[in-house]
Amino acid sequence: RNPMNFRPQTPKQFIGNDDPESPLFYLDEWDRDSPQCFLFSGAPGLGKTTAAYIIANYLGLEVSEFNASDERGIDVVRNRIKAEAMSSSPWSTVMILLDEAEGLTKQAQDALKRTMEKSECWWILTCNDDSAIIPAIKSRCVHFRFKPYSEKHVRAYAQLLLSETGASPQDSAADLHAHYSGDLRAIGNHIMSGRSLSQNQTDFDNLALNVAAG
Repeated sequence: RNPMNFRPQTPKQFIGNDDPESPLFYLDEWDRDSPQCFLFSGAPGLGKTTAAYIIANYLGLEVSEFNASDERGIDVVRNRIKAEAMSSSPWSTVMILLDEAEGLTKQAQDALKRTMEKSECWWILTCNDDSAIIPAIKSRCVHFRFKPYSEKHVRAYAQLLLSETGASPQDSAADLHAHYSGDLRAIGNHIMSGRSLSQNQTDFDNLALNVAAG
């Protein structure tokens, strides 16, 4: 495995899996043959897509991923997504992963709602801004809101990268957390690069946080 492409593969590797607000906290309560619909919302880099793949791997689901920012029209929903959703069977249970779902037009979301109601597959929709998701889809989904990671989480993630890839951070967890605002993806890329934050960057980040805090 290329260390630069490291992504958590198991529930144990996912930082924050013991938080009741994380979907991975409930993994043992779900049955692959009882499909669920989830909406994961939150800023980029908080593990929404990673969590979706961990759930699929844990339950033995076949993932069909679509990115709504690239495929946002009603024709994609009516044709490609509907075809994948209807292909689910007791022998091959499908998870439809729709990334950046807020990119779908309202017309496409209306069509998606009907497909979700008729299918027997798992659904995970991810978005940065859940206000763009129509109420009819929200009401069908269990909504998990992904929060920015804390300094404690950053420290735990750095330890995970060290044990899994041998990469060691050149900066403190506090500085990384301040600079990247709890975005673990950006923090991971920075640690893997082997670079260190400049002192000016760190000072600016701390000053910005102090100003924001009043």
